[in-house]
Amino acid sequence: MRMTSMMALPTCWRNTPGRVEKLFIASSKPHVYIHLILEHSDLAQHFPGVCGSELDRTRTDKRNLPKHLFAEEEINRAETLLIGDRVHDAEGFRSAGVLILWVDWGYGSEEERHNSAPDHTCNSVRDLRTLLNTF
Repeated sequence: MRMTSMMALPTCWRNTPGRVEKLFIASSKPHVYIHLILEHSDLAQHFPGVCGSELDRTRTDKRNLPKHLFAEEEINRAETLLIGDRVHDAEGFRSAGVLILWVDWGYGSEEERHNSAPDHTCNSVRDLRTLLNTF
């Protein structure tokens, strides 16, 4: 989990009042570790929901994360967008009918971005903030 990607998100949300209700993390990494990382990085208060795998490897396939997240958190898919930086993020959430926003400051390569065919691409936090204001 790349912290620079996550650390930018709360700032974007504060600067797009009324646009974003809640931030959730969906990761194939075990949720117990995600919670520890968020606490250690002082980001936990910004993410009311965390959907991750179990230590027994349940939900390590990102295609299973959207269904679990939507069921657990009662999220409306039509009002949801994914901000991701890996092709598996895009594939998993696109299969659930979610709008895909690709961020270029994460781990994903240019080839991954191309292969994921995102709905929108953001090259910077400023781009992301501007784009979020259009929804």
